[in-house]
Amino acid sequence: MPDLGYKLLLDRNRIRFYYERLKKLLKDFSVLLAKAHPTSYELVEKVMTQVDNTLSIGLNRLNWLSKNLDELFLPAEEKISLMSDFLSQISSLIIHRIEEPINEVSRFEILEFPDDSIDFKQFVNDIRQQIIFKAEKLNSLSMQIESAALHVIQMFFDKVGYKSKPFEQKIGDIDLMQLSSMQRLAIQMFVQDPSKSIKKTRNPNQFILQPSNEWERFNELCNEFLSSFEARLIEALTLCAKNTFEMIKTRANPTLIQIKSRLKKFRLYSLDTVDANIDRKDNIIHPLILTNVELHSSIIILNPSIDEIQQLMHQLVNYVLNIFHGVRKWGEVRHIDSKLIHNYPMHDFSDLLPTDGTLEIDKMSDSGKENLRHIEQAETYYNTIANNKELTKLYQNIGTFFVENHVRFEKELEEYYEFRDLWEMNKINQAKKFILANPGYAAVRSIFADFDDTRDLIKRIPESKDIDPFCYLTNKLKSNLFDEIRQLELIFAKYIRIHYRMKFMSINDFFKKTEPRLNRQLRDLDDVRFVINALDTLKENFVFVDHTIEPLEEVYNLFKRYSIDIPQEEQMAIEMLRSTHERLLKRAKHVTHDLVKTQQSFLDRFLIDTKQFQNDVTDFVEDYDNNGPMIEGLPAQEASDRLTHFESRFNDLWKRYETFVAGEELFGLDKTEYIHLQTIKKQLNYLKRLYGLYNDVIKTMEMYYETNWKDFHIDQITNEIQEFQKCNLSSNIA
Repeated sequence: MPDLGYKLLLDRNRIRFYYERLKKLLKDFSVLLAKAHPTSYELVEKVMTQVDNTLSIGLNRLNWLSKNLDELFLPAEEKISLMSDFLSQISSLIIHRIEEPINEVSRFEILEFPDDSIDFKQFVNDIRQQIIFKAEKLNSLSMQIESAALHVIQMFFDKVGYKSKPFEQKIGDIDLMQLSSMQRLAIQMFVQDPSKSIKKTRNPNQFILQPSNEWERFNELCNEFLSSFEARLIEALTLCAKNTFEMIKTRANPTLIQIKSRLKKFRLYSLDTVDANIDRKDNIIHPLILTNVELHSSIIILNPSIDEIQQLMHQLVNYVLNIFHGVRKWGEVRHIDSKLIHNYPMHDFSDLLPTDGTLEIDKMSDSGKENLRHIEQAETYYNTIANNKELTKLYQNIGTFFVENHVRFEKELEEYYEFRDLWEMNKINQAKKFILANPGYAAVRSIFADFDDTRDLIKRIPESKDIDPFCYLTNKLKSNLFDEIRQLELIFAKYIRIHYRMKFMSINDFFKKTEPRLNRQLRDLDDVRFVINALDTLKENFVFVDHTIEPLEEVYNLFKRYSIDIPQEEQMAIEMLRSTHERLLKRAKHVTHDLVKTQQSFLDRFLIDTKQFQNDVTDFVEDYDNNGPMIEGLPAQEASDRLTHFESRFNDLWKRYETFVAGEELFGLDKTEYIHLQTIKKQLNYLKRLYGLYNDVIKTMEMYYETNWKDFHIDQITNEIQEFQKCNLSSNIA
């Protein structure tokens, strides 16, 4: 047996012990590499040189027969244990303080649309108030991730031992290169033949950087490590923005909603994903935007309008983008103030309309640039996110959807124009035309019934109408239409009231005139005739009054039912009209009874007065024939004076004549003819015209004598003379 074999045989227990110990050591070493996080392989490869240096002792200075094998195992086990703890700590930091926050950023909800329809203007205003908080939250997550990544790098630097020269972070554009993976370490040692170990053993110095580029290369690897996570952060921010805009697009674009509805309708989804116990109604997503249908200046409009909604949508997109003004770039040391987010100018989304297929996201007005000169903050990820081509397409879809569908949205309002007569008709002319037909109560009741029918039609208008992505609310339109029908109702009521008030005033005046006439005391025949005339008038108007009072009462009750304002005094007068009529009828009956009782005494007195009147007529006729204005040879002036005297006497006598004629009719006596009175009446009328002409001519001639020649107006004089000639001609004809 060779000496080496004999020594191995004698020392087999110790060798077996160290062999098992070596197997465990190699197993721990292989597990050690598995603990490394994939993103840190190249950095781990550099720090593993410390373990390599320890293990190199076993390659260079020791063999199985060495008495000092603990010089290998004790340091190696300690190094592997420390390295295991280090890599576990690194992996934990990367997973919990870097990757999980990055995933949180990608899932970050910038805004959330409720399932119900919303007041979009209020929603956008709320988002405007929230974006500062959202930006601060995203910036905080970004800074936490950056801090954790720098902490990991610092741990690697400390582990490698670069304490005198710290890590230098490179600031600039990010290279989104794929990071190379580390080649795994294959160790073949301890079990080979020492003569072959030189050929098969790996050179531990192959993982040790040369002094000339050792720090620079490690610093470069650390920057690549940092850049990889910054790239993932940017991807997460982009995904966050994309999810937000996809949500806006999905809720704002009815086509997508309809597609989803069809998918559900035809069950193009896994049945096991549906919970049969869930009420489908609870999962209905209503149109996004509430807008009111209103009547404005004889046009039915949407409020807010389509254009206003589009502007609000542009503002919403801007607010979402402006959040990234508050997310500071990694490596920036300048402070960022999220409160200044609102100072950045809004994008002009007219650029989003399809022209040449390009979009200038960061185009802003000169005033906006002037404002930004005073905002000296750290660089942010705004431009990186806003210039993303995929997001640009979403902007275009959101920015042009409302323009492209404007006609369709407006066309949905046409059905409400069936009520256009309410606001287009000339209400006053229609009311006047209605009154010209002298409407009775039935016609008035019919027109108000038509108003009620129109109200019922308005009430049957659905309170909302879904036109994706809008929910048209009709409450304001219905209120506008109710106002129009109420205005029409009030105008008709006004003219109906005027019409019936005239009837009321006529009857009321008749009552006011008739009542004192019926209450007149019967002292003489004139009183009797006066009262009898009042009774005749009341009798003649009985049917008219009786048929007018009832419609008056009905119309005013109709006004009361429809809340038409009527003065209290007028309403009370209408209510008292019937009682006044009944009181007059009762008084007429009483007066008729009194007339019957006093008839004989008045007849006796009438006959005596008639005899006296006949004597007075005879005396007047005799005096007129002897001393009247018709006597021949009288001067014109004296004849005119006599005319005035006899005319006055004749008028008194004629009044008595009319009274006695009425008395004869009243008592049923034969009518007495007074021929001389009739003849004298005609003569007096002719003489009055003749001497009136005479007096006018005399006055005119006197005026001519007093007028200067220069003041004469020939045309005026000619006209006056022609008038005199006409009067003279008519007198001659008479």
